[in-house]
Amino acid sequence: MECRDAREYLSASIDGALTPEEQERVEGHLSACERCSDFLALELKTKRLLRQRLPPPPVPSGLRERIVQAVTGAEPVKATRRWGFPMWLLRPAPILAIAGAFVLLFALMIFYAGPRSTEASPFVKDSVDGHVKCLLGEYTMEVKLASPDELARWFQERLRFTVRLPQFAHQGQTELWEGRVSLMGGVQSAQVFYRWRGKTLSLFVLSAEKMPLMPGEERVWRRRTFHVNHHRGYTSLMWRDGDLAYCLVSDLTPEEVMAFASEERA
Repeated sequence: MECRDAREYLSASIDGALTPEEQERVEGHLSACERCSDFLALELKTKRLLRQRLPPPPVPSGLRERIVQAVTGAEPVKATRRWGFPMWLLRPAPILAIAGAFVLLFALMIFYAGPRSTEASPFVKDSVDGHVKCLLGEYTMEVKLASPDELARWFQERLRFTVRLPQFAHQGQTELWEGRVSLMGGVQSAQVFYRWRGKTLSLFVLSAEKMPLMPGEERVWRRRTFHVNHHRGYTSLMWRDGDLAYCLVSDLTPEEVMAFASEERA
């Protein structure tokens, strides 16, 4: 058996798809050919990595039976040295492997042909980054006050617009109100912490004229229109109220954040 013939049979040998006679011939060649032995080692390593990184896709029910039936009912194919067609490919095991590869290739084509995530808006990026850096202690809250009115007045002295802080019914804020001047889309904004259900939410407030178009998926929740965004595993929820734009950031689900933002105290 020559090297070219042996290598045509190696993959089938690994899968146990050769007849005893074919397997014996392959093993006899490998025992005397160092290059083909190295080639076999590389094939084994490649198959092992593929199994680890790419789990086999589910095979549709009845596929094996249909393929075997189609093959057994087809006219026999003559193997010729001219074309060098490996006859072991007509056995059931290699056919299933090839079919599985085509299924995987088809799934990857659908995945990469589908819609991809769009680049996050600078307003979304800045709001999420500001929230995360405060949680990690990279940014610190600049002030802690006893009431939202005091905090609004503190912002009034530092920003060029009047900050109105909504008093959410489920905010769970019982002690000090924390705030800082932040950036959102490169625009100065007010950032306030709320705590609810053991989670911390950041509320950003800025002039609505600085953000003429709100990014994200538009959704209506309890008669209020929100714009939902996702970035780095966080929900960024935006809405307008008069001349102000608001953005709530949290790792809660969009439904939880919308429920929090929809109910305000009278």
